[in-house]
Amino acid sequence: MSRTTNTEAIVLRNDPLNGSDARLSFFTSSHGKIEAIAKGLQKATSKLAAHLDPITKVELFFIEGRRRRLVGGSIVENRFPVIRADLQRLFAAGLVVRLADKMAPYENTDEVAFRLVESALFILDSKKCPTELVSVTPYFFAWKLLMVSGYHPQLTQCLSCNKPIVHGTVVLVPRQGGVLHRGCRQQNTNDAVVLLQTAALKGLAYMIDAPLTDVIRLRAANSVFLNIRSAIEQLMEERFDISRGNHFWRTAL
Repeated sequence: MSRTTNTEAIVLRNDPLNGSDARLSFFTSSHGKIEAIAKGLQKATSKLAAHLDPITKVELFFIEGRRRRLVGGSIVENRFPVIRADLQRLFAAGLVVRLADKMAPYENTDEVAFRLVESALFILDSKKCPTELVSVTPYFFAWKLLMVSGYHPQLTQCLSCNKPIVHGTVVLVPRQGGVLHRGCRQQNTNDAVVLLQTAALKGLAYMIDAPLTDVIRLRAANSVFLNIRSAIEQLMEERFDISRGNHFWRTAL
């Protein structure tokens, strides 16, 4: 017997299916990431089409059928109008939902992760988020989502000599889960590494425990944010097989 469930959800992906239908990916507050089929969504007469664009928060009604989950209806809660009116913010928000879709396991209930996705979109939809931080917000979102998933890198002391990291450029080794003094790095290893400036290391360390909304308070030179982005891309390549040269990081939805 089929049953209908409702939940808060953010639309992550909307893929055409069988001419008139669509397969959608949602991040929900009560069921984690799920997929559901929306019947007739691609038809011009579909009343749901405007409700189920990616980067939309909805109250979702879905039906658990015997073989598949179906979208029964939805009510739009937030279409994030500031994001949709600005190409840079739309690109950044698209990266947020792609990261959530890539990183979150299916049907693993995690309200903390859901609120993190929601928070990232609220930041990008806020005019208080300065332009220079729009492009780095998805990267700090990925960083925070890594923390939620259980990845806690050692950033305060060297993995090799165990001495505190005080100042100067250090080496981030994603596979080993932390940083090394440059002099402690073994040259005969094939582990991928990223050189981290002191300011970039401090920014990453600060954002481990700080709420994601604190990203709008960060101030640094553009080179520091580029260094942070490079480090997080390397982490994502190691843990989620997203190549740093992949179009994933450079294309819109």
